[in-house]
Amino acid sequence: RAERIRIPEPWITPPDLQEKIHIFAQKCLFLTESLKQFTEKMQSDMEKIQELREAQLYSVDVTLDPDTAYPSLILSDNLRQVRYSYLQQDLPDNPERFNLFPCVLGSPCFIAGRHYWEVEVGDKAKWTIGVCEDSVCRKGGVTSAPQNGFWAVSLWYGKEYWALTSPMTALPLRTPLQRVGIFLDYDAGEVSFYNVTERCHTFTFSHATFCGPVRPYFSLSYSGGKSAAPLIICPMSGIDGFSGHVGNHAHSMETSP
Repeated sequence: RAERIRIPEPWITPPDLQEKIHIFAQKCLFLTESLKQFTEKMQSDMEKIQELREAQLYSVDVTLDPDTAYPSLILSDNLRQVRYSYLQQDLPDNPERFNLFPCVLGSPCFIAGRHYWEVEVGDKAKWTIGVCEDSVCRKGGVTSAPQNGFWAVSLWYGKEYWALTSPMTALPLRTPLQRVGIFLDYDAGEVSFYNVTERCHTFTFSHATFCGPVRPYFSLSYSGGKSAAPLIICPMSGIDGFSGHVGNHAHSMETSP
């Protein structure tokens, strides 16, 4: 004779316990995603630091070329600092000199290879730095854009950072730039900018087509207050990873005053 088997009733999870389990699962999911994002950011930051260190291995000794300086730009005796003055100097209007906008070029010229230098912009409110072709127009108006032979970034009135692409690209930086690293990879057609203080990448111009030699490029103007401070080309002998190698000498041309 068959025996009756009593099947227990299914256990029903109390609503409050269901809610706790749901909350716990959501927290686990959140923590897992947060850990993933943190790991990815750490990996990205390490790659950027390594990228900057590798760029710094190609450090070059850059100085300002006085023959190119707009008359309102005052250069230091060692040709590593430039500041703006309302009083124009009485200088010859030679073909190399900018005669309308406050610009100055650096030396040497680069015709191949990789090259890196750093510029202290400090608290200046208006500046533009980067590279340009040696053949750019020096007379009259100058529009800093790749199609005109300029690859540069700029700060406007102490508030807005821009990459001077065409059209321009806004750079929403978390911290103000104080010291900027510039890395030129001539053969790859790239110009990269780094926030040296924060040790992070800022912007890269890619697929650039250089028509001949290119040079360091600087532009600044006076807007009062802290803007009177100079732009400074930084000495490279004390940076991390720099062991005395100075760029690709075989791929640069000195431009003597």
